[in-house]
Amino acid sequence: MFGNTIKNYCKAIIFFGITILDYGSTFVNIKEKKMHPKEIYSALVTPYGEDGMVNERALIKLLEFQSELGLSGVYVGGSSGEGPMQNSSERETILQLVAKHGAGLKKIAHIGTIATEESLRLSKVSNDCGYDAISAISPFYYGFSESEVMQHYFTLAQNTSVPLIVYNFPARNLGLSFEACCKLLEHKNIEGVKFTSSDLYTLDRIKRAFPEKIIYNGFDEMTLAGLSMGADGCIGTTFNFMGDLIVAIAELFQLGKMPEALELQGMANELIEAVYPSIINGTKYVVSQMGVPCGEARKPFQQLNWADDAELQNRISRLLHWRQARSAA
Repeated sequence: MFGNTIKNYCKAIIFFGITILDYGSTFVNIKEKKMHPKEIYSALVTPYGEDGMVNERALIKLLEFQSELGLSGVYVGGSSGEGPMQNSSERETILQLVAKHGAGLKKIAHIGTIATEESLRLSKVSNDCGYDAISAISPFYYGFSESEVMQHYFTLAQNTSVPLIVYNFPARNLGLSFEACCKLLEHKNIEGVKFTSSDLYTLDRIKRAFPEKIIYNGFDEMTLAGLSMGADGCIGTTFNFMGDLIVAIAELFQLGKMPEALELQGMANELIEAVYPSIINGTKYVVSQMGVPCGEARKPFQQLNWADDAELQNRISRLLHWRQARSAA
């Protein structure tokens, strides 16, 4: 869809009063400078049919779209994918379908549940399917102590053949202290942290303490800020429909083109703001507008009248114009 065009120059194209740059040479330049490209994953949404069941054909099409956007991979079965709202059989089926049809994409399986044994079962499914890594939100609802949460993670790490990414999400009362993160990262099978927090000071401290581990920024609207403070990559919901924009931000950051990267972060944030009232349903709507029918998120999520949101439509148009310009460059 976007091709693999190589250019040795940069030109500006103006749309809607903003500067849109030709990024054709960016990835090549990064390789020439021997930089390691940032890992950008979409927190994959789950397409449903009119019957409310997983739409396999749409899921395959969504995976193809993620590849076209230039994403490194997909994070499967997390909150954006409505994993906690699905039964065990559905979660297993989705993991298997993505493994089967997601060729060319790296795959992280989210296996988080309230019970360690169920997470271990999903871990085995993921291992058997050939996932590159597993990840898990902390057990929720009961208010488990930090030591209980850490033991949960250690049990998962000791019973997997692939690396584990722990999940720090303080806004949902599922946060891990700096000290807990450090103790967990000392385990050889714990490869990194999905860091969904605005506390970038702590992100920086973790990365400095464990430079060999992988830190994924988890807030879409803070992609550039997270990268600036040491994140190795990003995982985000809205990347389902604008992963190419996020990849461009990361590439510009690595080239030291901060004003241009900040301009694109602003464009991304306008889209995030527009879908934020119901970010999963909003993301599904935009992806559907781009040709991949995703259906609605399950209740009690509320479906809003996105088609009548003129501001959202304008912001989608800006993204599509940027995409067209980048593709044509």
